[in-house]
Amino acid sequence: MERKRNWVVWGACALAGALLLAMAGLYLFNPLGVDSWDPRERTLGYGIYRIPTAAMSPSIEAGQVVFANVGYHDQHAPERGEIVVLRVPGQEIRVIKRIVGLPGETVAMRRGAIEIDGKRLSEPYVATASATTPYSREMPPFTIPPNAYFVLGDNRDNSEDSRTWGAIDRKYLQARILAR
Repeated sequence: MERKRNWVVWGACALAGALLLAMAGLYLFNPLGVDSWDPRERTLGYGIYRIPTAAMSPSIEAGQVVFANVGYHDQHAPERGEIVVLRVPGQEIRVIKRIVGLPGETVAMRRGAIEIDGKRLSEPYVATASATTPYSREMPPFTIPPNAYFVLGDNRDNSEDSRTWGAIDRKYLQARILAR
């Protein structure tokens, strides 16, 4: 009986060691090509983010935790309305914003409303009280380059986004928010 128990313990230890080696290999080789040091993102393709600011309020509040599919846009085309994690070009920070404009479209802001190719975009997720400053009310027409996206925070008065950085190249889109 003791001999059988020794084999079970040895087998469990071997299995745990093999699992640890496999996870370490996945982490080091990074087969998903994730631009992150987070082991969950590099090995599983999913990440967890705590929202530090109110830039996406009321959709996502400061302090809330969200679940994201990392590398989603490597295999799927980004769509208008998606909430994404992106890396800010030229900076080492990640932010969470909503895709508003797609490649080739012309985006403008008039009286606090987004217009895409001259047509008003319905945005029920934006609180009207969050677009009171000139920064959030008016923006001249801007044509989005190929393979780039125009992203905005839902809290327009308190969001640094494509109005500051310009359109975001697809390579900077890191993850798609799945659950909030």
